[in-house]
Amino acid sequence: MYSPATGLPTNLALGAPAAGQFRVGAGAADLNDYFIYNPGTGALFFDRDGSGAFASQQIAQLAAGLAMTNADIAIVA
Repeated sequence: MYSPATGLPTNLALGAPAAGQFRVGAGAADLNDYFIYNPGTGALFFDRDGSGAFASQQIAQLAAGLAMTNADIAIVA
């Protein structure tokens, strides 16, 4: 769960992010990768602009190698 103090980007809604807004990999790959899970380290990041132009913030440390999907994340107010 993650609730950013500065508000969500306008194309993110409460609940699970869309599949395209979540990425498994080392970093953002396109303009809508807001949540990034690095399976090598287990780190979960939030990228507020979805592109990596602003530094992403690690929001959780999970186990490495999980089969994470967008459905494993909940955006709350």
